[in-house]
Amino acid sequence: MRHLRISLNSDWKSCLRAAGTAAKASSYQGETLNFESASSFFGMLTERRWNMIHALQSDGGDVGVRELARRLGRAPYMQNMSLATCANQASSAPSKWS
Repeated sequence: MRHLRISLNSDWKSCLRAAGTAAKASSYQGETLNFESASSFFGMLTERRWNMIHALQSDGGDVGVRELARRLGRAPYMQNMSLATCANQASSAPSKWS
């Protein structure tokens, strides 16, 4: 399972060096997002992103993408479409050859 760590650190150069060191490790170290300030971090969070954070924190365990989509009431795009719906959308889509 992949992990994401979010940090606040105004010294972006040290964060970049740490990410480079982690990338050279022989085992998976996870991903990191660093923001220079709390205001830059909170400026990136939309309502939907806040909802995602709350859903991820609900049980404290690892959450897969499909489970997260279920918790948020968002189904993966193609999973819920029938073949007939896909065919209808494809045939009604404008084409440069039409």
